[in-house]
Amino acid sequence: TINIIVDKDNIDDLIKIMDNKKIKCNLFFTNNFLEKNSNIIPILIREKYLIGIMDYNDYSWSETIIKKIGKQKEGFCLLDKKSKDIKKICKNDYLILSSVIDNKPYENTKNSLTNGKILTYKLTDRLIEELPVIINYIRERNYDIVTINKLIEE
Repeated sequence: TINIIVDKDNIDDLIKIMDNKKIKCNLFFTNNFLEKNSNIIPILIREKYLIGIMDYNDYSWSETIIKKIGKQKEGFCLLDKKSKDIKKICKNDYLILSSVIDNKPYENTKNSLTNGKILTYKLTDRLIEELPVIINYIRERNYDIVTINKLIEE
């Protein structure tokens, strides 16, 4: 599964890549992004992207924009493995602990890819540049790219 941490105002290039490759990823939004762009969340949920919150203390985004307005059944909270106070941040949402690949995305993916691996990236210009190659690399190894809720179902 691929997690993308989104804190930039523009995710259009990311969505174009995912749509072109015919896959969905898990999008984890920071408080900063949600304050400015909450209107896009229901649209992304309708398009079958899994939406979650990044580790910050304002849990209300998960309960309101994601679950009530966007009608996503489950809540998901992404925490870097270094995060503290997990119960306070995530409350009743599914918790995903993952190390973040924030530099050299393709190289680090090649060095860490295994079956069932959760790959977590920060949305950067370099990721946008390397993401099509990363997706091709994963597929060439016969791995499926699915959202977290698909993993939970299995």
